[in-house]
Amino acid sequence: MKLNHFRDRSLIMGAFLGAQALQNWMKEKQRGSSGLSFLGNLILAAIHFEGKSGRVGPSRLASTIGFSRSRVSQEISRLVACGLVRRTLESSDARSFSVLLTPSGERQAIETIKIFSRLQNLVDRAIGEKQAEAANIQLLELVSALNRKSLS
Repeated sequence: MKLNHFRDRSLIMGAFLGAQALQNWMKEKQRGSSGLSFLGNLILAAIHFEGKSGRVGPSRLASTIGFSRSRVSQEISRLVACGLVRRTLESSDARSFSVLLTPSGERQAIETIKIFSRLQNLVDRAIGEKQAEAANIQLLELVSALNRKSLS
């Protein structure tokens, strides 16, 4: 079948199918633990890591995790409503704010990081650590190229 040939040779199909499989795996592992979206959990993990080196706001989170600032801001509002993060106004600019984890947000972030680590270990065992790292570099280069094209 021609579609199978396309699927087996297309990086685009591989990336989409891989992303779907990874998100489904994450949903299954997080089922019942928080009810948060993949993005919500990713933001908590990013705040956990990025917040250690200083304050982190929506723009920095968006550029770090590769989602639009508006999408990240919407998800932050959900996380605030769930009591997992809180906003603090920046003293240097009252129009901007930073996001901090609450104690329950920190617990959820740590649980999410454990799940991400288990998934990374699974990937490393499935295809090898070096191959996984090389594939990641190639995918990130593709993302960068696509982002440059969409901006021009």
